[in-house]
Amino acid sequence: MNMNKRLAVLLTALILVIAAPTDLMAASIEFTVPLKSALDKTIAAADNTSKGKMNLLYSNLIALQEQDQNEDESIKTIQYGNEEALIMLRKQIKQINADKISKLGNELKQTQDRYNPMFALYNSLNTLFGSQANGMKAAVQLARYDIRTKQNSLNALKENTAKTIRSIRGILADIDPIEVQIKAERSESNTPRKRISSVWESFKQTVKKNDTKSTMDSLSTLVSISHQIVDHKQKIHNLENKISEIIAKAKSQIPLK
Repeated sequence: MNMNKRLAVLLTALILVIAAPTDLMAASIEFTVPLKSALDKTIAAADNTSKGKMNLLYSNLIALQEQDQNEDESIKTIQYGNEEALIMLRKQIKQINADKISKLGNELKQTQDRYNPMFALYNSLNTLFGSQANGMKAAVQLARYDIRTKQNSLNALKENTAKTIRSIRGILADIDPIEVQIKAERSESNTPRKRISSVWESFKQTVKKNDTKSTMDSLSTLVSISHQIVDHKQKIHNLENKISEIIAKAKSQIPLK
């Protein structure tokens, strides 16, 4: 895949990330004024032990919602930064020693062009008047040595540059298995995400009926599911941080100009 196509893929992926719903859990759970009022009535009608449990469950659920939203924003920020950093890094990789290679290449060509007339004359004299060419032999040898030295310098720089690029790309290759892990975490988080909507609907029905036990059970389930979602997001957050570290490590290998 060439650079333009790769950039297009990265930008498309980034747009999809930004355009995606920011928080499916928060979108599913919303305590409207009537719903919160119904919950307060259910809690007020419960015994002291149940009151304490329901108040704690409600507080935990609200805290988890906030944590979920914060994780979501943090992940997006890190992802955006990683994508931008990768795009810039790949451009820098392509430019490693580019100026030096171009300069040595030009010097080699200029040297060859400068000596070509002498080589042509030497070859002509050597063909027609072999003995007369001997006087130019030392100069020709020095010219060839000059060209060979510049060619060797250019070859060595190209080889070292290729080695550096392979090393940096080898570091970046460590991102691939992490992206697989992120994909797996997202896939695994789909199960609790699908459950939370149905449990939330059940909670809204039971709380309106002032059903203490069912309300408490639903709240407990919502907290448990929310924990699972946040746990998955924290793992994704940590994995994205690992990608950031890999990018930083790779960037540190870019030679200074």
